[in-house]
Amino acid sequence: MGGTSFDIGLVENGVSQVTTEGNFQGLPVKLPIIDLHIIGAGGGSIAWIDAGGALNVGPKVGGRGAGPGLLWPRAERQLP
Repeated sequence: MGGTSFDIGLVENGVSQVTTEGNFQGLPVKLPIIDLHIIGAGGGSIAWIDAGGALNVGPKVGGRGAGPGLLWPRAERQLP
């Protein structure tokens, strides 16, 4: 994952969850939109599943500076 946030949503049986309770820059959006939740993670944080099946983010990072374009060339390298 790159950037400073990670967007997550539920897809069940191939169908994304939809909501009409969204907002954009603090204003309500009443159109049907994909129901996403944003997790602030910091640039290049690596998401992983622990032994109990829980999603974790960090503390390992991809090893590059800010900006998603800088992350991809070294995405396989994990730094402490």
